[in-house]
Amino acid sequence: MRQGESLVALAWLTIILITVISLVALVWWNSRSSRDTIAEIQRHRGDASVQILAHAGRTTLINGDQDAYQALAQNAVDQGLVQCVRVRRAGQAVFTAGSWPGEDETEGYTHIETLTIGTTDGGTELQVGWATRPAETLAQSHWLGVGLIFVLAMTAILLTYRQLLNRVRAIGVVRECLQAIEQGESDYNALKINEGLGVEASVWNHLIDEIERQRHVQMLDRTVRTVEGGGTNAGDLSLACDALPQGMMLISQNKQIEYLNGAAANYLGHDRQQMVGQSIAEHTSIEPVLQGIEGIVSGQRVRRVIHEEQRTDPHGVSVLRYIVRPVRSGDEAAAMLIIEDITQQREAEMARHSFVAHATHELRTPLTNIRAYVETAIDDGVNNEGRVTECLNIINEEVLRLDRLIQDMLSVSEVESGGRELKRDDVDLQVILNKLEDDFEPQATEHNIDLSFSLPAKIPVLYGDREKLAATLANLLGNAMKYTPEGGVVRVLVSNEDGLVRVDFQDTGIGVSEDDLPKIFDKFYRAKDKRVTQITGTGLGLALSREVVRLHGGDITVQSQLNQGSTFSMTLPISHHAEVGA
Repeated sequence: MRQGESLVALAWLTIILITVISLVALVWWNSRSSRDTIAEIQRHRGDASVQILAHAGRTTLINGDQDAYQALAQNAVDQGLVQCVRVRRAGQAVFTAGSWPGEDETEGYTHIETLTIGTTDGGTELQVGWATRPAETLAQSHWLGVGLIFVLAMTAILLTYRQLLNRVRAIGVVRECLQAIEQGESDYNALKINEGLGVEASVWNHLIDEIERQRHVQMLDRTVRTVEGGGTNAGDLSLACDALPQGMMLISQNKQIEYLNGAAANYLGHDRQQMVGQSIAEHTSIEPVLQGIEGIVSGQRVRRVIHEEQRTDPHGVSVLRYIVRPVRSGDEAAAMLIIEDITQQREAEMARHSFVAHATHELRTPLTNIRAYVETAIDDGVNNEGRVTECLNIINEEVLRLDRLIQDMLSVSEVESGGRELKRDDVDLQVILNKLEDDFEPQATEHNIDLSFSLPAKIPVLYGDREKLAATLANLLGNAMKYTPEGGVVRVLVSNEDGLVRVDFQDTGIGVSEDDLPKIFDKFYRAKDKRVTQITGTGLGLALSREVVRLHGGDITVQSQLNQGSTFSMTLPISHHAEVGA
């Protein structure tokens, strides 16, 4: 339901609710008051009838004229003054006028009056009964009238609602247009609505036309100045559109393709020249997109439609975003369909989410261990210095682990903000590699990995950031060790050629698949191999290492085969004035 229609429906519903509540309350109060009044009148009439019958009984029965009194009593019953009259003498019924329920029974009557009438033979008992039930019948008639009035009122309200709805439908669409303007819509032509909605729609479109006329005058002035100054022509504009990575399509009011650039034709997989003039439905079956185009060209919708869809093609799985927005083509409503590939964006978001989840786990694990060993040192270390020393060593290892993780996260922040700076100085690569060999030899021995370094007699001194280069070399060697199973081989080879220092890290580890190989240098990315997911890592090491090397004017490349091992090659320029890489 449109906004205007919903407001009218809410208003009418409120009016109906208030009317019904007021009507029911009025009838209830009226029926209650009438019932009490009628009951009071009937009670007084019954009391008066009893007194008349009693007085007549005292006169007539004393004189022995029983037949005359019986006729008088029957007349009172026939006229509805009372329902029953019974005369008893000495416990026996003398006569009864009307229908008496039975001996000593009073069911069916709301009032029973028993009087003793003095007579010559010791006393006569007069019983009179009457009811006030007609008041209930009156209440039922009240409610029947209420029901009839309610049905008639609802019929009239519904007819009025249908008439009013047709009048305010245009107001609801105009309200949506005003909201679109408030949210930043600058294309006033896209705000035109179907004039079949009524005079309000015609007036609104007239206002839009006047605004557009003023804008056209201004655009004409600018165009004249641009032409006089040698501005761009239509061919240049078409070339510019073809250079865009986003697909663009202009769809007319009859849903035919008036224009599209090369990217749009590629996304839809059809020949560009053949698509012009054809229906958009012939080239896409995406229902939300078609519905958005239909709503815009018909004037029923003024806001853009965004739809994302995943598709599979020979190149893999990709995510496309379709944006349909209103434009004007001459004097008719038209739609602009924009198609863009957001696969990389989605993958980056998924990788970031995965990193956050993994980083949370990585942070929690050392913190949990630190807490556990602190508690152990407090509880058991009072008289056991050896236990305290053991706990402190483990706590120190976990703190270093936390520090490495936090440094990686800070490095990511520096890369994304462009704030990484190099502290350049002379770097003796020989010293760094010798230290790496000493640091990783115990790990190689523990896991039965054959680790060897093949270094030339002399390695040229580099000019760069020693700390960052050392961390990069340690990361590359650490990866080779981490993903090589027991009994494997890791080789570090250094060579000097064509003004470059080349360091190769060869291993016989699990390798990288062809699908994962192009992505392993992406931030937060980790291979989908189950063996990789079982090994601790953040997906940042390779991305940060290549960034550091490129800042020094070099690069890192990789060659790998699944289950056969990998070779990561780092090259750095020997020149002291290496260009800063991308």
